[in-house]
Amino acid sequence: MSHLFGDEDFDDVKGITELRSVLLESVKQPRYFHTRQPRKRGDEAEETGVITTIIRAVFLFLVAGLAEIGGGYLIWQWLKNGKSLWVGIIGAIVMILYGVVATRQEFSFGKTYAAYGGIFIAMAVLWGWFIDKRFPDWSEWVGAGICLVGVAVMLLKK
Repeated sequence: MSHLFGDEDFDDVKGITELRSVLLESVKQPRYFHTRQPRKRGDEAEETGVITTIIRAVFLFLVAGLAEIGGGYLIWQWLKNGKSLWVGIIGAIVMILYGVVATRQEFSFGKTYAAYGGIFIAMAVLWGWFIDKRFPDWSEWVGAGICLVGVAVMLLKK
């Protein structure tokens, strides 16, 4: 009978007893299936930094878009619709401001201008609607939407 109660058998019993006590303890203290790891001190600052970067990028894209479309519109008015030379000069100055605003982005030149191209298309459709009073057709809406999806894909990774 001694072979039935050797040291190995007691190790198994001890392991089962420990497992049983851990299980009983976990039942006493209910936990949820989707528990989150505690945050590290720098995580919140990093998340805030990402959000701030996105908000800043969107703001700069909108300002740059208004500057380029607005400046181009003024030059268009001067050359195509017979407006004063001063309208063209103001348009050129606004276009220069567009170039300066675009340099404030944190992305590389290529990524900035490629992403801006998609935003420019969407903003140009809206400009035509609100300023020229021409409602976009379905193909313009779909095309602008596709461009904005492309912009989001490009900007997912800094």
